[in-house]
Amino acid sequence: MDFTKFSSAVNKRVNFITSGNKEIYRMDINPDELWQRYLSSFPEGTDPLFRERTEHNCNCCRSFIRSVGNLVSFDKDGNIQTIWDNPVSSEPVYDLVSKSLAEFVKSGGISNIFRSAESSFGKEKTYSVPKNGPVVKIDWDHFYCSIPAKFSKNDIGTELSTAESSFQVLERSLKEIKLHSIETVMDLIKSASIYRGEEHLHSVQEFLNLHKEYSALNESEAKFFVWKNIHSKSSRFRNMVIGTLCEDLSEDMDLEKAIARFEAKVAPHNYKRSKAPITKSMIDKAVKEINELGLEEAILRRHARMSDISPQNVLFVDRSSKHNMKDNLSSLLMQSAKVTNKPGKKLPETDVSSEEFFNDILPGAESVDLHFENSHTPNLVSLTTCQVPDSGKLFKWDNPFAWVYDGGIADSSMRKAVVERGGRVDGVFRFTHSWNHEGARNGSLMDLHVFMPGSNINEDNHNNEIYGNNNRIGWNLRKNPQSGGVQDVDYVEVAPAGYIPVENITFPTLAKMPQGKYVCKIHNWKHRSPTEGGFKAEIECGGSIYHYEYRQPLRNHEWVTVAVVTLKDGVFTVNSKLPETVDQTEAWGIKSNTTIPVEAIMLSPNYWGENGIGNKHHLFILKGCKNPNSVRGFFNEFLRGDLDKHRKVFEVLAQKMSCDFNEEQLSGVGFSSTKNDKAKFSVRKNGSTKVYSVQF
Repeated sequence: MDFTKFSSAVNKRVNFITSGNKEIYRMDINPDELWQRYLSSFPEGTDPLFRERTEHNCNCCRSFIRSVGNLVSFDKDGNIQTIWDNPVSSEPVYDLVSKSLAEFVKSGGISNIFRSAESSFGKEKTYSVPKNGPVVKIDWDHFYCSIPAKFSKNDIGTELSTAESSFQVLERSLKEIKLHSIETVMDLIKSASIYRGEEHLHSVQEFLNLHKEYSALNESEAKFFVWKNIHSKSSRFRNMVIGTLCEDLSEDMDLEKAIARFEAKVAPHNYKRSKAPITKSMIDKAVKEINELGLEEAILRRHARMSDISPQNVLFVDRSSKHNMKDNLSSLLMQSAKVTNKPGKKLPETDVSSEEFFNDILPGAESVDLHFENSHTPNLVSLTTCQVPDSGKLFKWDNPFAWVYDGGIADSSMRKAVVERGGRVDGVFRFTHSWNHEGARNGSLMDLHVFMPGSNINEDNHNNEIYGNNNRIGWNLRKNPQSGGVQDVDYVEVAPAGYIPVENITFPTLAKMPQGKYVCKIHNWKHRSPTEGGFKAEIECGGSIYHYEYRQPLRNHEWVTVAVVTLKDGVFTVNSKLPETVDQTEAWGIKSNTTIPVEAIMLSPNYWGENGIGNKHHLFILKGCKNPNSVRGFFNEFLRGDLDKHRKVFEVLAQKMSCDFNEEQLSGVGFSSTKNDKAKFSVRKNGSTKVYSVQF
């Protein structure tokens, strides 16, 4: 056997796979196992013993195989190439050994790219002299190779770390970003529905092509595919701003919200999108799938009317509305019998639980009135149903009815400005300020801060606070993990004439907020000319908006306390330090802090009859309560299970096919079993009226 032919063939193979612009990789093969595979691949009798070891068992070849024996690259068709491929056909034994090694190397996965501080491995020849006997120099042939300079570097740690990170990011992108979200973004760009989307078209198209290839591969092929593309522009796609939009859509974020998040990062503060982000191709695709499912009529929705509702589905109905109900005579007789048989109980006069209210107080009631408060505006709700009877089961429950909360406090100009600039106004507590209003130019660097409970901050209007207080939200401390509070809108430039900057701090949920005082302050961090006026501010909590205006300019580093908001037992109280005005909410034709007659009380449709699916809601239909806007006819979480794979299609349809205003609509307020709400009701029963505070 001529080992030089074998070692020369391996050397040429190393030169081939490291040539050109190809990347080379290490396979995740144990080096010692690879060496043992090499020795065990020789057929019996072909690796004779020399002194204490066999002829092929030498330290030089062992080092070579352990160092570079697991190197691979990919050919133009994506096939793995090892340094053991293309064996020497004229040497059958080495042919057999090389095939065995190639098979073993290909059985592993890639561990990383190859980089080394060494520029060569092995030696073509070495010499030895026997210890005893005549001096005879013995030549030994070995594996050997040189490595191009691009792979042999002194500082290899950074490159290996970067490659591994690129692999992880790209693999996660290809796994987590859904194909439908990429195609949706492509449609949005082509229809000019997102701000400067055309700048990202090439990146999205490149990632889309990569994603389609990846999706067609099995698990092991997919791993190799990712490694082959770690140097592509798409390797960091999910870290690009357009990639975060695809990621948000993949997580089933509402389309409008996802685009608002995207545009908040790339669009100027005064940018306003001119049209809804729904493209013709998205609608065409949605309609096609719905037709295939046979639900084209079921998705046509409208406001529900009293004539759609059977008395057996209500807990209470005002006598003036009974004659309008479906199947009213027989159902009313049955309902009357049910009410008569309810066990009696001495009724409490003030605070009651919802169970006591519905089980013991409501049966037999002649009339019910709701004391509509500011805090109830987010609970405004409408009942919807299908336009075409018996048009197919769309929801998890066995009726076509759904409900939609579409309330909230009417937008102030400051609220709208926050939303336009990517901030949130849907939390439980919001502090917002603006400046540079007409006739009160203000070019200073104005900041807002909320000092948290326990910060021991001076509550006076004018003081010199210590900026190092870390128990706050604002400026360089934008997030507070303990409370969930975050400053999501900021402005630092000199505001030009006519432009009104806005900054916003919001607390998304009551559950994380510690009880105590939240001190809301404005600070002139840097006085700049012109500064001829002060600021305006809003605090929103407990269903009310408190408006403030401070007209005089703030000195450099001057602080002004706007208000101290105290949270106790889930209730906010506001101690204003500046003069205030408080909005009385008027929404859907009814005013807060007034008593509204209740037409009907019912459970949400997912609890009608024998149903009992998901969260339970108590719906109170109010007289004169009319939602003036178009509302969604359904939400994805209502859909039956087998439609889940079409969630994005239904999301598009739900936004497009809304329920138009109807004078006969059933609207009012709803209270979820999962939320800690309170409401007061005046109940007339047995000729007398009593007021009950109901805890939901």
